[in-house]
Amino acid sequence: MLLDLAQYIYLPISRFIISSSTEEASFVALAPASVNSRDDSLETVKERAGILINLEKKGLISLDYDIPIEGYDYDLHISSAAYLYFEETVREGKEKPNFICDTANIEKGSAAITELGIRAADSIKVF
Repeated sequence: MLLDLAQYIYLPISRFIISSSTEEASFVALAPASVNSRDDSLETVKERAGILINLEKKGLISLDYDIPIEGYDYDLHISSAAYLYFEETVREGKEKPNFICDTANIEKGSAAITELGIRAADSIKVF
């Protein structure tokens, strides 16, 4: 993933949000979500999320949800198997008593490589 970011500088990410239509409740269910294919399962997206979080903790990338990639069509994220499964889970939850959140949302964002990340990627390319 770091080498992909070194090549493209930015990668589209999103986060899956669950919220209430009647109360001021909103929770991040999954972030960052990196989707490469409509067939990406929730498990695959979760695995990538762990990698991205570790890269961010090491200062190799930044994750921003207020900076979506201009001109990128996030339809791949919205129509992915992972997000559709998330939506279905929220719909099922609405049927349960005391289930506060009833709405699935997605926030668009981007992952960007840092200077440290560029240096790390360059050292990997040497090998």
